[in-house]
Amino acid sequence: MDPDRWARVKAAYHSALGRDPSERSAFLKQACGDDREILVEVESLLAQASDDSFLERPAWQAGDPGGDEPGPVESAAGYEHPAGPQAEATATRRHPFLWVVWLVTAGVIAGLGYAAWRLPQDVPAFGWSEARRGGLWRVTGVSAAGPAAGKLQPGDILLSLNGDVYVAWSGTLPYRRVLGAGASYRIQVGRGGATVDYALRTDRTRPNRLPDYMIGLAWCAIGLFIGFARPQDGLARLAFAASTLTGLSFLGVVVPMPLYALQPWHVLGYHFFYRFPGEPPRARGWRTLLWLLYLASAVCLAYGLLTKWLLFARGPQSVTRLLAGPLGPLPEWLLTITAAVAMLGAAVVAVHKYRALTDPDQRRRFHWVAIGGVVGLAPAAVWVALNFARRNPAVASWLPAGSTWSWISLAANACSVALPLCVAYAVVKHRVFDVKIAIRRGVQYLLARRALQVLLALPSGALLYTLVAQRHRTIAELVTGESAYLYWILALSLSLKFRAPLLRWLDRKFFREQYDSEQVVLSLVDDLGRFDSAEEISGFVCLQLERSLHPKSMHLWRRENGAMRLANTSDPSLRNARFPISETLLENLKRLGTVAHVPLLAGAGASGRESRWLAERGVRLIVPVVGTERVEGVLMLGEKQSEEPYSAGDTRLVRAVAQGTGVILDNLRLKGQVRDEQRIRHEVLAKLDRGLVSLMQECPVCGACYDSGAELCDRDGNALTLTLPVPRTIDGKYRLEQLIGRGGMGAVYAAHDLRLGREVAVKVMLGGEFGHDTALRRFRREAQAVARLNHPNIVALHDFGELEGGGAYLVMERVHGASLRAEMKRVGVFAPGETADWFEHMLDGLAAAHEHGVVHRDFKPENILGARLASGSLAVKILDFGLAKIRLSTSAATASHGVTESGVVLGTLAYMAPEQLAGKDVDQRADIYAAGLVLAEMLTGRRPFEDSAAPRADRYLPPGFPNHAALEAVLQRCLAMAPHERFPSAAELRGALIPALRR
Repeated sequence: MDPDRWARVKAAYHSALGRDPSERSAFLKQACGDDREILVEVESLLAQASDDSFLERPAWQAGDPGGDEPGPVESAAGYEHPAGPQAEATATRRHPFLWVVWLVTAGVIAGLGYAAWRLPQDVPAFGWSEARRGGLWRVTGVSAAGPAAGKLQPGDILLSLNGDVYVAWSGTLPYRRVLGAGASYRIQVGRGGATVDYALRTDRTRPNRLPDYMIGLAWCAIGLFIGFARPQDGLARLAFAASTLTGLSFLGVVVPMPLYALQPWHVLGYHFFYRFPGEPPRARGWRTLLWLLYLASAVCLAYGLLTKWLLFARGPQSVTRLLAGPLGPLPEWLLTITAAVAMLGAAVVAVHKYRALTDPDQRRRFHWVAIGGVVGLAPAAVWVALNFARRNPAVASWLPAGSTWSWISLAANACSVALPLCVAYAVVKHRVFDVKIAIRRGVQYLLARRALQVLLALPSGALLYTLVAQRHRTIAELVTGESAYLYWILALSLSLKFRAPLLRWLDRKFFREQYDSEQVVLSLVDDLGRFDSAEEISGFVCLQLERSLHPKSMHLWRRENGAMRLANTSDPSLRNARFPISETLLENLKRLGTVAHVPLLAGAGASGRESRWLAERGVRLIVPVVGTERVEGVLMLGEKQSEEPYSAGDTRLVRAVAQGTGVILDNLRLKGQVRDEQRIRHEVLAKLDRGLVSLMQECPVCGACYDSGAELCDRDGNALTLTLPVPRTIDGKYRLEQLIGRGGMGAVYAAHDLRLGREVAVKVMLGGEFGHDTALRRFRREAQAVARLNHPNIVALHDFGELEGGGAYLVMERVHGASLRAEMKRVGVFAPGETADWFEHMLDGLAAAHEHGVVHRDFKPENILGARLASGSLAVKILDFGLAKIRLSTSAATASHGVTESGVVLGTLAYMAPEQLAGKDVDQRADIYAAGLVLAEMLTGRRPFEDSAAPRADRYLPPGFPNHAALEAVLQRCLAMAPHERFPSAAELRGALIPALRR
């Protein structure tokens, strides 16, 4: 199957998985169309998903995120597995390592049979123990009921056994291996300087081998499962070998001593963490240590095999002679050192790799192995430490002895099974749950009604059997003697009765509250009516969904003034982010359904950039918030913290919430339009003489202007409104034709100069600013600033005047073109040559303004217009000098102090220099700083600062950018925090920047 068709399979599967089974058939028919192959593949995956459980293989494994041909994909654990279910199954069936797994399986079955045959057999019991003391082997303990009681004594020095004098330096272990139950032997010991001979026999004993047998069986079974599940993965093969070898050691099939260094918590443990998770560490020392550990293990293994061959081929005396030689103790010391270094190395390399992990899936896998290591090995380590401490009589006195100590030993060994279980889960599963999730799910299964009923039946049945078998006893005797049954029955009965509260507590404890979707929707509908602002609604909706679904991330975009803006987000880095979805894709999602699962269906028409943004942010659901006429907002939900997929109930809940929110937001928008119209009408009429009736009417949709008396727009039929307290013809000279744009200080209209018959642009003070001296001074200052300038890259000023009611207007040349901001939205990232075309003109205009003592103070893409002339050249104009500062002489500056007072922060926050933000006096270097921000945004597609004070990175351009060094140096100097470190003038900036862009 080609990559495009496989991508369609993935998208259709994810979308169908979140729908009701009753809706899936119709959805798949629409999504797959007539493509039978895709339909069959998706239905197969859905069938597997319906049978999936917590510990079973998942039905779905996502393929290559890049969309290439399906092939092997490296998993988070650091191993490879095929891209899809069919490919994986095929690769598993055909891998040659399966022959090794089958061969080992045959060996394990033979070993299990041999171990089972040995279970009822007697073994020899010598009745005394030995240990090396001072270079010689001595008797350390004698069993009071054993065959050596009354003969051997603790402290006796071993001199010979059956005439073999080498046991004094090697011990009697080789003889203990070959002497059977009831066999006779002769021993000679030294005691108080004298030599004593004894003829002894071994006793018969039958140890309880069943616990070790079951533990070994569990280890072998888990190891074989790993081998069959992941034969193609090197890491899984390592776990397979370690688990089966350990299981055979527990079974007693292999002698532990020769293979001791190969057990997983030693060399294989180090090797495992060397490769798990992710890539091995790059430093060569880690790999060198691995080879040295394996070399030492090979030496120990060879020595152990040699002793075993000598034991059965030439007898125990040949082994004692070898062990008593000068190299005899060396393998034991080498084995101890190897084990210690391997265990320490495994811990160190594990910590080293864990600190470098950033992928959540890899960290979860590591957590599982770490938990398995702690649960599996910690009890054994404690038991070893206590067993060693028991040699001290003072310590042994307060430790349990006899059968109790044997049960403690058994429990410690049984806990070791947790290690291969956790390793198997971390290595085999495509996707692992967090440890907390596993605990919650496990306890949920345990508290399921049927499970509790079965558990309740067991002690109840046992108690009934006791009553029947011991019917001659009184009730009081049975109750006091068999109270454990009663406690179990009482506990399970209470659990069954209070199961629902326990499950709710469990969900709260592990960060996913159970919820009732109907209650959430009803609560939302009831509560939304009390909010009177879109901001409050946005916060309330996000809070409700967070409490109900607990997504890892959530973003709510809301339409404001025709554009989508971020209203609420869980990611602070997105505060100034643009809406990542095009209007075309948004309409497609609205058409396909109100809830879209990510990755999106091929029919949605998502671009590569949109798909990458959604993938990088971990978005799983996209929910358009639809009003009566348009999409009012978009809700994006990330993966749930429980790591479970969104169910059909979840999608119904989100759909209902989005529909209710859309209706409320639509009503608020309509109410706001009515309030705005009433407010504007009140503001307009309050500023004018009641006798003046020729007020301009304006279309709220297209911005067309009409004389007083008109009611409907000729272009689109919308009702006209009053927007400004001015007549359509201002001062009898300029007739307003259509709104161009509206800012914080005024509205700009395309107008006709009735006297000279030319097109002009008229900027009129907003109605709310009429009568305010500050606004009037700013308008007058803009006129003064632009009047001082006469440059082709600065918009020309034709006229200035004041209006009735305290307003003012500016008449400027009409420039046809698009703003740089509009071009940024269209182009995204500018090529260096195109950037140079814009900046040549912009810097020429800034330089001219600075030469005349004018500092713009609001230089940004919105205030730069560009148009392509018939010749193909670019014409650029700088406009909006409403915040400009005119640097005058000392006396004049004193007179105009109220206009340019220091300490007042003016400008657009995202493009303000640090000194401008602080309200300090600024000069032309503030415009240089803003120009640097515009330059970085054109070259990279984003502003280099999240806010105006904190740098996003140490560099502004990505590696590999054309002429990186020169352009980076220009940006670093433009965006320096201290003004004196920036370019002193726009001309000098132009001289450094344009050649760097043209190169």
